Amino acid sequence: MRVAGRADDQQDIDFRVALAAAAQRTEPLGMTTTVPNHLKGELPSPESRLMYRVPLAPALDGNTVDSDLEQAAFAENNVRYQASLSFVSDEFRGLMTAIIGR
Repeated sequence: MRVAGRADDQQDIDFRVALAAAAQRTEPLGMTTTVPNHLKGELPSPESRLMYRVPLAPALDGNTVDSDLEQAAFAENNVRYQASLSFVSDEFRGLMTAIIGR
């Protein structure tokens, strides 16, 4: 692929080599900050994001996913989402009533 800067300043990049070099990196990529008030941009460690659910009845094949629990969690998220949309819609409706005056 060609990366264009000025007309006389073009370079070729071998993406396979660049991807292989990026895959070899062990330290996380940092963010460049230009203002001291910028956030540090540090990611939490992968271990801190892992969450486990203790299976109630694992299947004989080792599957620990409980479809009933997952469907219940999905339904709860759906209800919360719909309620949030309803609250926001009501707020906008109230604001429009205040602006229009009806």
